[in-house]
Amino acid sequence: MQIPDYVASYKATMASYIALYGREKAMELVVGGQFHEIGILESSALLTLGLRSTDCLVDVGCGSGRLAVALRRFLKGKYVGTDILDEALIYAREKAGRPDWDFIETYQPVIPITEHQADMVCFFSVFTHLLDEDIFRFLAEAKRVMKPGGKIVFSYLDF
Repeated sequence: MQIPDYVASYKATMASYIALYGREKAMELVVGGQFHEIGILESSALLTLGLRSTDCLVDVGCGSGRLAVALRRFLKGKYVGTDILDEALIYAREKAGRPDWDFIETYQPVIPITEHQADMVCFFSVFTHLLDEDIFRFLAEAKRVMKPGGKIVFSYLDF
């Protein structure tokens, strides 16, 4: 499988951050900084939009786990975090401390679960980095994995 250039770019950025700042700070910087503060904001948004403790949440582009860490005590249901950076996923798994949660590396605009499982699918700051075609593919995937009445939540900067 050929890995798109943006994956190599993110991997290089991660390696650079680790070399310059060490692993802990690099994991904060690779998701834009303010790890705990933004995690609280993201989790608050999902709770306001109806996330229940028993829900199944899919966090596309989970990075180093700021949302997972913010929800680790609240969410008793299934959590699936996906990202293109395996090193970030390893860190997210460690920081969340939830062996029952899944952190999955994926390079394609797919959500690696079967259909009609998720109560909520979120994409925080993911679409900003994608082509319109891949945004469409991800939204179609979110619809595929969503339970009836589920919600899709996303944030992005449109240049």
